[in-house]
Amino acid sequence: MSESNQVMAKPGAQPAPAQPVSEATQMLAVIERVAANPEADIDKLERLLDMQERIMNRNAEQAFNTAMAQMQAELPVVDKNGEIIVKGTLRSKFAKLDDIQEACKPFLKKYGFAVSFRIQNTERDVCISGILMHNQGHREETEITLPADGSGSKNNVQSIGSSVSYGKRYVYGALLDITIKGEDTDGVPPR
Repeated sequence: MSESNQVMAKPGAQPAPAQPVSEATQMLAVIERVAANPEADIDKLERLLDMQERIMNRNAEQAFNTAMAQMQAELPVVDKNGEIIVKGTLRSKFAKLDDIQEACKPFLKKYGFAVSFRIQNTERDVCISGILMHNQGHREETEITLPADGSGSKNNVQSIGSSVSYGKRYVYGALLDITIKGEDTDGVPPR
């Protein structure tokens, strides 16, 4: 073997410290040893697997919480660019879903998050569930149930679509604690 392929230790040098082994990795090694033993107690193995799952879930939740705290410190304030105009009069302003998503997506990506929605409806109500998932496996979920929005001259499909869009805005905002610029006027026109 040539000298360039050998690792030469300097005289008196200390060996590199061993990298810390995670609790989950240690538990996995124990499980592997127990599983390799033909006389292993299956109940004990199942308890070890349950413990491993709890450790992994706890670690995933800790990673989620850390990333969430870091991300929230950077999330932008979103402007109210949407307008509700009734008979030519500005009734209210709101933050549009696409503006909220566009402002937040770079930060979701940076910190390993994704958002998805589930929609369920009955004859009168629409339930919008939002799921905030982290790449380490933990997820948080929230939902809002709204009546179908029959205001204006919407048909049945449009009234459901309007409620879904409204619900997604509020669920998305709740999951990420989005700050919307401007006072909430509760539908009262700005002065």
